[in-house]
Amino acid sequence: MRNLIKRILKEQFSETITMKYYMFDWDDNIMFMPTKIYLKTEDDGEIGMGTESFAEYRKNFDPKTGKSFEPFEYDGEMIVGLSDNPFRDFRSGESEFIRDMKNAELGPAWEDVVEAVNSGSYLAIITARGHNPEVFKKAFYELITNNVEGISIEDFYKSIKNRNRKAGENTGSLEDELDDYLDNCLFFPVGYYYPNGGIKPEEIKLEAIRMFKSSVEELIGYLNDNLSLKGITEYKLKPVFGFSDDDLKNIEFAVKEIKGVNIYSTHGGKKEKVKDEEDELQIETRIKKLLYKYIL
Repeated sequence: MRNLIKRILKEQFSETITMKYYMFDWDDNIMFMPTKIYLKTEDDGEIGMGTESFAEYRKNFDPKTGKSFEPFEYDGEMIVGLSDNPFRDFRSGESEFIRDMKNAELGPAWEDVVEAVNSGSYLAIITARGHNPEVFKKAFYELITNNVEGISIEDFYKSIKNRNRKAGENTGSLEDELDDYLDNCLFFPVGYYYPNGGIKPEEIKLEAIRMFKSSVEELIGYLNDNLSLKGITEYKLKPVFGFSDDDLKNIEFAVKEIKGVNIYSTHGGKKEKVKDEEDELQIETRIKKLLYKYIL
């Protein structure tokens, strides 16, 4: 009977290898970009507002009309609403975005971006911006191939090889693997798919988070099935998800509505975990250790 219990436990409690998957807001989270949102003043003029300030003030605007619920003062001007094309610089082309990116300061989530890329973990960029998704894909290609601020294309390729080995998959050339990696990352600019979504993006961001999470879980299911088919039962893969944003409204909504995701606030330039979803995995790990200790 003891041997039977041992065999069942070994089959049931194979080693769990966690694989991290990251979801990021862009502005004031990954980078502090110089891009401005344009507001209308009471004298029918126009003034630019940075993204960090807009995160604080966007509640003042009617999401349907773009008008201020009531005039308010900003930078010495009375603001009555958004300009006719307030997010125009958030829909610029590839060259303009990469130019701004090169002039930007790194944000509080940058180290997580480096960790994601260097470990070969798929990531999602879920931003209120309105650029074509290909702009973000090209931007990440530039960041990776130029080894920007801690990113290492050599470490990336080593991680891809290691991941494929564990999953029982073959590894292609560096260029092919980089292309495949970027194709499997999600670049979701809210303003591209929903032109007025930049005023109230939290609900649309939730859709993107669920989309990315579902696609990754499907991938991990495929990889675990593939391991079983190849007779590899010593371990199984388990995804762990994280999402970071600097906008308190987005964070508040995410905490309330999103399940199975670790959520981080980078409001004010400081990263802080506000929701921990790893408890189940931690408990499972402790149970396994106890069972192995007292039964095996």
